[in-house]
Amino acid sequence: MVARHDLTEMPPRMEYKLTEFGKGLLTRMIPLWTLMVQMPIEFQKHQEGYDARPNAKPSWQTL
Repeated sequence: MVARHDLTEMPPRMEYKLTEFGKGLLTRMIPLWTLMVQMPIEFQKHQEGYDARPNAKPSWQTL
């Protein structure tokens, strides 16, 4: 998703850029981010409800 290029300089420096896969993922996530910006209270309410659940293991971890 992200490519890292070591510039082999002192002090150490790196450059990062999105790969083609990362760019494709980014464009598909824009509608979700837009919805979150338009409805922040609803997202926060649901996140708080999720966080308030008891710390039970998911069913797939109890096998």
